[in-house]
Amino acid sequence: NNISTFYISGQTENLNVGFFAGAGRFEGSDLIAQNVQVFHRGSNDIIVNPQQSLVGELRSTGNLIALNEPPIVNVQQFYTGQLIFLD
Repeated sequence: NNISTFYISGQTENLNVGFFAGAGRFEGSDLIAQNVQVFHRGSNDIIVNPQQSLVGELRSTGNLIALNEPPIVNVQQFYTGQLIFLD
């Protein structure tokens, strides 16, 4: 379903989030992930908490919001969606 909101918490070494269409939302501020990879072609926000790396592509209007800025950041922005750091 492309309008779901996911609330995820805990800890993980690697997190891969892919939203390929629609208005889904990923609420991962309480999920501490060492390495985060994102493909975002949706219209809502993806919120992550990366510790070591944040990589991926923003290909639509949805934003990628990171609670902190890890040492490795490689996110390409192809449309109006923005990478936003909250730290």
